[in-house]
Amino acid sequence: MKFEETVTPEMQRRLLELFDRNWNKQKNEIQQLGLDDKTIDDFYSESQEMLLGWLKRYVRKRPGRPRTEIKLFSKNHKVMGIIDAVFTENGHILLLDYKTGKKNEITQDIKVQLAIYALLYREKYGRMPDIVAIDFLKHQEEKRFRADQKLIQYAAQICFDIHKKTNSNNEKDYPCQCGGWCDKEFIMDNGGG
Repeated sequence: MKFEETVTPEMQRRLLELFDRNWNKQKNEIQQLGLDDKTIDDFYSESQEMLLGWLKRYVRKRPGRPRTEIKLFSKNHKVMGIIDAVFTENGHILLLDYKTGKKNEITQDIKVQLAIYALLYREKYGRMPDIVAIDFLKHQEEKRFRADQKLIQYAAQICFDIHKKTNSNNEKDYPCQCGGWCDKEFIMDNGGG
C-alpha cells in the first residue's frame, strides 16, 4: 500500500462522513447534556476542525497506522490506563495521548499520565517506549518527552504513594471532594446509581 503524503479531498470527505455517522449515533446522548443548539453546533464545528487538522498532521508525520486504544493494566502497581495511540517510527516506540481541551499546557496530571503510560507499556511489552507525547488537537500541537528509567521510577513512586494513601476498603475513609457531583452522577459497577 502506497503511503499518501498529502491530504486529498477524498480523505477529508471520508473522515468527515465517519465523524457525521458517529455524531448522529450519539445525538440522543448529546441532547441529554442540556446544551443549547448554538453550543452543540459550536462543538460540532470545533470537532470537525480538530479532525481535519489532525488528518493533515497525521499524513505528513506518520509512516503507518498506529495501534489504538491500548488498554493496559499493571497487577504489580495496581493501575490501569488506555493509551490513545502507539506508533512505531523507525524502530522507536511513541505513546500518544490526544487532548481536545482549550488549553495546551503540560499540567502535573498530564505528566503523571504520561509516566504511568510508559510504566504500563514497559511492564506489558518488556520494552521501554522511546517517547511519550500529548497531541493538543485544538492547537494542532504535539509535545514530546523522552521516556527513560527516571520517568518509570517516577510513575512507580506515584502508584506507591497513591496506594499508601488508599489502603482502606471503607468508602467513608475517602470523603467526597467534588461538591457532590460524584454522588449524583457516578454509576456504580453493580448497576446502582
